[in-house]
Amino acid sequence: MYTTIDKSKIFGVDLSYYEGAFNLPQALASGVDFVSIRVGQGLSIDPQFHNSWSECKGRVPRNGYWLFDPRYSVNDQVQLCLQALAGDYGEIDFTLDAEYPFKGCTDKEYDSFMNAGAVPLYGFVHGIEQASGKSMMVYSNQSFIARIFALQQTVTREWWAMRYLWIADPDVSQPAIPDPWTTWEFWQFTWNADGKSLGTETLGVDCNYFNGDYARFRMMFPAIGGSIPTPSPVPSPTPALTVDSIDHIDITYKSGKVVTIR
Repeated sequence: MYTTIDKSKIFGVDLSYYEGAFNLPQALASGVDFVSIRVGQGLSIDPQFHNSWSECKGRVPRNGYWLFDPRYSVNDQVQLCLQALAGDYGEIDFTLDAEYPFKGCTDKEYDSFMNAGAVPLYGFVHGIEQASGKSMMVYSNQSFIARIFALQQTVTREWWAMRYLWIADPDVSQPAIPDPWTTWEFWQFTWNADGKSLGTETLGVDCNYFNGDYARFRMMFPAIGGSIPTPSPVPSPTPALTVDSIDHIDITYKSGKVVTIR
């Protein structure tokens, strides 16, 4: 049984290699208001990214997201992501996908990453924002956010709260809001919508609601009114750190310890 979608709300569908080829006319006929397209993960570009990104441009608002993989260099992932986007960041703020463990990640790798806290994630967001001049969103779930922010770091919760939250909390009446956020902008409410009716090859597909009406949607993301993306300002202030170049980021803890992210 597929999840019923409330089509009186603004809703969108997730697209990646796993959803197969995308039938945009079918999606639009079913009322899809936006698409969220995976750009890549780690050191790999999603095989369906370029086709979906170009096909949807100018026809439906696009959100791009990157699944950050802590097994690989922060800087290498930033550079690969920027190369794939080639200056086209979509009409909805580009998104960090922060969720672990995932397929291919061992328990040891997962524990090592969790012990590092939010620092590598910060390095990725900071690198993309500095290069693009645009603010990013954060996609995650309550349990991951609670654990990743358990360590007291120079990268403060307040810094993260300046970015919009895309919360994954399916099959509930209302999503749980993790600290430090007080609200959500996008909610992944199901992992089992009717994919065929929404234009994907898979039977079940992830879907998301936007938290508001069309007026708010257009106000928050002005570029959805046209095919040319409009930058959103990068939030400030940023936490204390030293950035020599995009090649590495030095983060200084209150204890005086310095962590270099490359």
